[in-house]
Amino acid sequence: MDENPFTPPQSDLEVEVQPTEGPLMPWEDRASYPLLWDRTLETVKVLLRPSEAGARLGSTGSILPSLTFLALVGMPLAWISQFAVGLYGSARAMQDIFKLFGIPAPAAPNPSMEPLQRLMQVLPAVFFPITMVISLAIWGLLVHGGLWLTRALQPGRGMEATFRTMIYSSSLMLLGSCLFNVWVFLPPLPGLIVLCVSTLLWVAFAFYQGILLAKAHETQVWRGILGLFAPWILFVCCCGGLVGVIAAIIAATR
Repeated sequence: MDENPFTPPQSDLEVEVQPTEGPLMPWEDRASYPLLWDRTLETVKVLLRPSEAGARLGSTGSILPSLTFLALVGMPLAWISQFAVGLYGSARAMQDIFKLFGIPAPAAPNPSMEPLQRLMQVLPAVFFPITMVISLAIWGLLVHGGLWLTRALQPGRGMEATFRTMIYSSSLMLLGSCLFNVWVFLPPLPGLIVLCVSTLLWVAFAFYQGILLAKAHETQVWRGILGLFAPWILFVCCCGGLVGVIAAIIAATR
């Protein structure tokens, strides 16, 4: 049948949506890296280059791939190490370190309480994946608020960029932290050295994460670092203000 010549012109109802341009994280690029090991290794390499990683993390995308990276790469070894520390780690490790400096250590628990103490050491490992995901969700929201306070958020770079950056980088941190949990198995002095080195690396990782956030949001590095630390700064200020108010009330009532 011929078309009705009196039918008004119709516009196309389907509008082609252009995909977001920008390089993918290797973990998300199955076409280029079909093997799981290759995707993992290349993702770790990219994460160690903040400028390149920021361009990939900042592009609009789902946080689901970053969660699978956390679950399959970042979490398993960290979870195993948590169980190893809880089951076989020495409960007296910190007490022996205290003795190196002449600090009185807490009294050793009653032998009958040792099974209960061991259980209390293992329980955090049991719930480690759940607590890790919850803490990342809460911390990600706080950091995004800190980035907002420092005016680090740029148009087109929303909360997804913050969460993708936090999850990918935290997965890398979990991989590294497995090596430093061995301090509880070592004699006091080597254990103290490993503990100090791990603490310094945690501080360095915080600055690295701030730089990565700045690159992901395409802003100045100082804004990313300050935005990362802003929740802690506000918390300390609130605690200091509360202590000041309590001290003022106590002084006024005397």
